[in-house]
Amino acid sequence: IKSLSNKISSHPQNIFRAGSDVQSFDSLKRESVSSSIKFNQKGRISSDEQTGWLINSQVCFNALTFKGVSIDHKNAPYLSLVAAMLRNGFLHTEIREKGGAYGAGAQHDSNSESFKFFSYRDPCCTKTIETFHNSKQWLKNHAKKRHLDEAVLNVVSSIDKPLTPLGEAKTNFSENYSQRSARSKNAFRKNIINAKLKEVIDAGLEMFEGEYSLSAIGSDRYSSEMENLGLSIKQF
Repeated sequence: IKSLSNKISSHPQNIFRAGSDVQSFDSLKRESVSSSIKFNQKGRISSDEQTGWLINSQVCFNALTFKGVSIDHKNAPYLSLVAAMLRNGFLHTEIREKGGAYGAGAQHDSNSESFKFFSYRDPCCTKTIETFHNSKQWLKNHAKKRHLDEAVLNVVSSIDKPLTPLGEAKTNFSENYSQRSARSKNAFRKNIINAKLKEVIDAGLEMFEGEYSLSAIGSDRYSSEMENLGLSIKQF
């Protein structure tokens, strides 16, 4: 915990605050001025180590990430659609319905430029990781126009959904921080709507060709599986 605290406190960061009391912001500004935290533009904490964490749990939490792209990249809208197609057409059935996990999915995060697979409260470890990797074959051989149509509705609805005042403030902060204009947001939305199935599949297959990072959290009963997956085992 102390090591984690040191990494966070020394890492360049921006702070978002929201509230209804104007006077409270005056004190928050003073706190920011006297804070020892240094404010910078973007930065990341990264590690090449792929880790399996052993905890007191009867289930697993699994994650697999590939290199994604920034919001301005031509493949950004396509990878968002790939994630939605995999969630609805493949991962939900294989990992939740068949595998018994409480939840699973995929997401393209353009802020961190990563494509993420995840499962939580999952009784499986190796099988789930294999399913993550099998997503490539499903996308290549089984993705249909109907999957794309459903994904378009899914992604566009997430873009257009009404926000709370706090949600609007957070979105505005994020867009200003990343210097993303309303014009680029509308262009992204338009590219989602006009995406062709082949373009989406090609972007996904290109992403799958890259390197990946893997991590899992579970009890001692999963330690041998984690080792076989090439994870460095650590214990809380």
